[in-house]
Amino acid sequence: MDISASQGVADQIDKEVSANYPVEKLIAEVTFYLKKIEQEKRDQPEKLIGQRTDPKSRYKLLRNPNRTQNTKLILLYLITFLSHLPLEVSKKGDPLNPFEQLKSFILKSIDLINEKDVTNAILKEHERLGLLTELNTWYYRGQIGKSHKAIHQVVDQAKAAGREGYRKLFLGLQKLSTFWFSVRNQDIERVRKSDILMYKLTRFLLEKYKERKK
Repeated sequence: MDISASQGVADQIDKEVSANYPVEKLIAEVTFYLKKIEQEKRDQPEKLIGQRTDPKSRYKLLRNPNRTQNTKLILLYLITFLSHLPLEVSKKGDPLNPFEQLKSFILKSIDLINEKDVTNAILKEHERLGLLTELNTWYYRGQIGKSHKAIHQVVDQAKAAGREGYRKLFLGLQKLSTFWFSVRNQDIERVRKSDILMYKLTRFLLEKYKERKK
């Protein structure tokens, strides 16, 4: 999977979102999505209690909210940064350090790519497109690993909470989003809303703070 390949979904977003994009509209989109996933979270116990599921299915139901929570925290941080970048950070390792917290959430999302069920889901997408065979599965697994490493390296370059540090975090998130756009074969109808929102927010933030000190 080449994360620098076709940028169809990203191109559509780039044409829509710039530094002049109505920030209220962006916040409204994200707020609506967050309310939706909160409602799904409240409905989760009913699924666990009301359905007869095998242990693997129950584990999946319990695991997915943790992943969703990580996505939610990233989106909340990005919304906060729409008005102000906290450049006057506290010391590294401080639990209230927003830069370090956001970085850890992003790395967690990137590392999901290498989790077995996620990798298998990506391979299923390749199979759906008629790309995967028994003879080339090793190749696509290798490409997934290369993409994971490439995205990780961008975020690893974010060393401190200056403009450049945040820029690397935002670029890393953009690369993660475009990776998932590619997995979904640039079909915007099948791309997750969270990936679209992350790309929109980072696109806006990169434009907004490009020429500013804060």
